[in-house]
Amino acid sequence: MAWVAGANRRWRLTFRCRGSCRGSAAISGTLATDTLDMNNKLSQIVFGLSCLGVAVTAGFTLVWFSIVIDHDGRGAIATRSVIGPVLGGGLLALAVIPSGVLFVRWHQRRDKWSFVISGISFLGVLGEIVALFFVRLHGPW
Repeated sequence: MAWVAGANRRWRLTFRCRGSCRGSAAISGTLATDTLDMNNKLSQIVFGLSCLGVAVTAGFTLVWFSIVIDHDGRGAIATRSVIGPVLGGGLLALAVIPSGVLFVRWHQRRDKWSFVISGISFLGVLGEIVALFFVRLHGPW
């Protein structure tokens, strides 16, 4: 009995090494499709977090205006030391950096817009925190 090169009897398992047989192209194609689907889903999640960051930043801006208008020293201390850094760090870690990495890697429009809106939100929070150091406020001290 002569063995035919690449005959199915030689490979008893479904998964083969890459390039060893014709069936491996289908396996690697499936993995590539799964990777693209996963990157698309990750991009959607990061875009959703960026939109959530814009909404939270808008609420933070309203709080900031109430602090500045009322010259509230206690609110400014809480905002500068707790609320602002947590919000800014969250925006940076959950929206700005991931959307920047996704945009550099995959060049999708959604990732670009996610990076732009989360970056603007981060810079807005940072600017409001810095501005609280220069606004004249009244407080218990």
